Amino acid sequence: MKKVLKKALVLCLVATMTASVAGCTKGADETAAKESAPSESTETAVQPFPKFTGTDMEDARVDESIFQDHAATVVNFWFTGCTACVQEMPDLENLSHDLEKEDVAFVGLLVEPDRKKLAQDILEAKGATYRNIVPEMGGEMEGLVQTIFAFPTTVVVDRDGNIVGDAVVGSLTTDERIEQLMERVDDVVKEDK
Repeated sequence: MKKVLKKALVLCLVATMTASVAGCTKGADETAAKESAPSESTETAVQPFPKFTGTDMEDARVDESIFQDHAATVVNFWFTGCTACVQEMPDLENLSHDLEKEDVAFVGLLVEPDRKKLAQDILEAKGATYRNIVPEMGGEMEGLVQTIFAFPTTVVVDRDGNIVGDAVVGSLTTDERIEQLMERVDDVVKEDK
């Protein structure tokens, strides 16, 4: 248990340092946008989202089966100390309502299991009602989180539990990033029909 907590603490420290340098400043957002720009390839990258268990903010148990309920699920990785993550929440809320009719769900994925109460307070203050989950860290899920170099990071997952396309790195507060996300979502929804 102590080893897991130590890893989580190290992960949180690294994430905090990374976000403060890469994800929470204007210059870093511009760099991240260039790095997450779609490739020229016509082939869309697909990788399975890790199997996981955890809880949502109401303490209901969740696992990777949440993806089966919608053509596409937008998963936004965030943590409580990330200013950019918190600032984009109203935009995510609006997008989640706009895309409901397209069979698209939004899920916030909190990468700090020990900060759930603070996360609940932040979500309430920002009016974010889309589902937020706290996965149990370990194995493949922890491996995926450790590959994230800047927060927020957003991926699109299809009904079969596959991450489709590259991640959108940085806040979804710019037209360019929202367009990148919408292209991925549209592709997944079309493929689902």
